[in-house]
Amino acid sequence: MFITLFAIILFVGIFLFLFWQKLKEDYVATQIFTSASYVMFFALVCFCIAYIVNPKAWFWLEVIGCIGGLAVAVKRQRIRPTEIMEAFVAATLPVFTGINIIYYLKPGLFEFIFIPILLVILNIIFLFLKSHYKKFTWYKSGRVGFASLAILIIFFLSRTILAIFFDNVLSFWLDKEFYLSAFLTTLCLGGLYKLSIKSV
Repeated sequence: MFITLFAIILFVGIFLFLFWQKLKEDYVATQIFTSASYVMFFALVCFCIAYIVNPKAWFWLEVIGCIGGLAVAVKRQRIRPTEIMEAFVAATLPVFTGINIIYYLKPGLFEFIFIPILLVILNIIFLFLKSHYKKFTWYKSGRVGFASLAILIIFFLSRTILAIFFDNVLSFWLDKEFYLSAFLTTLCLGGLYKLSIKSV
């Protein structure tokens, strides 16, 4: 119980720090932490709903909760959608990776160790894209948001492919996983295309 509580506090602290670090140059602390609290509150509510109604759907209800929290933050705290999305991915990806590493190191689940390995690789790709996306000549707008959308595309595309072969992964929602992940992959692709053609 103590270890679980410590892990929760640690992951929340990491999320808040990374979220703040990404937005601190353009927004004040109250905007940043209030926005983060919206995201965490909506995610927690949706997780509780999933726990009561359908535990298998916890990941996707959390996705809905996070999107809702981000939308409220954009409207109430006046943070640009692309900037808050970038901060959200930068803060969430390491936390989600840590949770998966802990989970898949359990006895009997080592065959799925490739999943946290893939997530670690995603973190590395994100750091690379975040530093170099403006150098891509085909990315005409040069706007913030490229790295986060690119990572989300890779993430959900990977889930789409994995859903064809596995159905007992930590955050998979059985037979619905393929269609949900494919839908979000397509949505993020459209978002990235739209972002790329806008002028600065």
